[in-house]
Amino acid sequence: MALTRMRSAVAAAAVVALLTACGSSDGGGSGGQPVPVADQPVAQFGNGPKDAKVTYQPDVVVVDGGPKAIRSAGSDGLTWTVDGNAQGVGDLQPGKIMLATSRAAGRVVKVEGAGADRVVTLAPVQLSEVIRDGEIEADGPLSTDGLTYQEIPDAPGAVSVPESTQGGADPSATENPSATNEPTEPAEPSTETSETPDGFVVRTPPLRLRTGGTPMPPPTLGALEKTIGDWVVKPFLDKNGLMTNVGLDVGVTPTQGLKLKLGLKLRIENLQRSMRLGFHDGQITQNSKFMIDGLKLMSLSVAAGSANGTSDNKKVKIEVPIELNQQVIAGGFPFVISQKFTFLVTTGLSEKNANMTALGSWTFSGPLGFDGTNVVVPTVTEKDDMLKSLQGVSIGINGIVAAFQYRIMIGMGVPAAAAGPYAKVIVSAGLTNGSDAGMVKCKNVSLTLSAGAGVGTTLNKTVASAIEKVLGRAIGKKDDFPLVTKDLLKYSKSDPDIRGCQV
Repeated sequence: MALTRMRSAVAAAAVVALLTACGSSDGGGSGGQPVPVADQPVAQFGNGPKDAKVTYQPDVVVVDGGPKAIRSAGSDGLTWTVDGNAQGVGDLQPGKIMLATSRAAGRVVKVEGAGADRVVTLAPVQLSEVIRDGEIEADGPLSTDGLTYQEIPDAPGAVSVPESTQGGADPSATENPSATNEPTEPAEPSTETSETPDGFVVRTPPLRLRTGGTPMPPPTLGALEKTIGDWVVKPFLDKNGLMTNVGLDVGVTPTQGLKLKLGLKLRIENLQRSMRLGFHDGQITQNSKFMIDGLKLMSLSVAAGSANGTSDNKKVKIEVPIELNQQVIAGGFPFVISQKFTFLVTTGLSEKNANMTALGSWTFSGPLGFDGTNVVVPTVTEKDDMLKSLQGVSIGINGIVAAFQYRIMIGMGVPAAAAGPYAKVIVSAGLTNGSDAGMVKCKNVSLTLSAGAGVGTTLNKTVASAIEKVLGRAIGKKDDFPLVTKDLLKYSKSDPDIRGCQV
């Protein structure tokens, strides 16, 4: 009973603190060397189609000039200003699909004049809405040459607030996405007897989005750090020969009583892709394939502390509005290789000056993706056990839930919601560190590591609803191949392994 009361108090404090924080203004991105001016149009807007060996859908309007026809992109990724004299622009009207570049592609919602230019608002589209018939193949190494960091300052639905529920995890984050076409999101592991809140439902804070006027900032060559409310995020990619480390660092602003550092890192060696996308009569054929190979190691680090106890607790879910992008051409069709991160965190620190740390890592062997209708996932072996590394000092019981998602896609479409074949890895960890004042100090770790693949935009409900609110209309067609995930590793462990400590 005492544990339940404490858990409720911790959850309530976290929700109140975070709801207050969500009213603050977002900071801009910082750091990163600017892309040379001559390279900026392609790096930011993508390539135009080049004699694509496919047949487009009849409502597709190709805008000539590629990135040279793009004047600017809006800070939400949905609004594009194009040269009014470019061939094809005169044919743009609501309902048509604009294809100017790999990024300036989508269903036209609105066209407005801006002097000699046109401002076009685009809704996300699926690949099969653009391509009617044909086949696109691309095999071989995936180099990081030309990679840039692109911030989307007003990405719709980037921030949402998880809330505690009595019934466990949010039922809208289904474990069988193919039944509902709902993509799987980073999910909180079950922590029913720990000091962290049980489940969550996503609630979008008041939107402060601009659909035009404010341009998207230019891409950079170096990593960007962005402050979002109380949170600081920094996706990164470091290359050393054939080995690449890609990941996300998360922290809180220095003025907060909560001290938090989370880190997700993936080690990739000699990354290879194998892609074959077939289209027939506006449908992706069953013999299509997308595989990536080269993911070798993933690690998750957690370090948390509180100066004031429960009043410092926070919870948030953020679709990190910074993409790691490379512009490519495959079969004459323009694509962007994008790497993106999502994270969710809930802290349940119960006492002043409480702290806890943990580290887990896992090795991967084999490809990830899909071949036909079969999802292929790598074999995973635990290298560093989070339970063995879990440390902390406090007279109270403390907990934290952290979940990360890494996604790599070869896609096309607006930065807010590109579509294409993708693969993703999701890790969720619920940690509880017992009181130093008790006769027995219990430690608990609930961990789920999963992976999946599909073809589509991968939008979750929060982002989809936010985009629809901006556009004033439904997005439209569901994903071509809905995401299918498989658990690679799942367990709940206690130390000591006795009944009184077991979750």
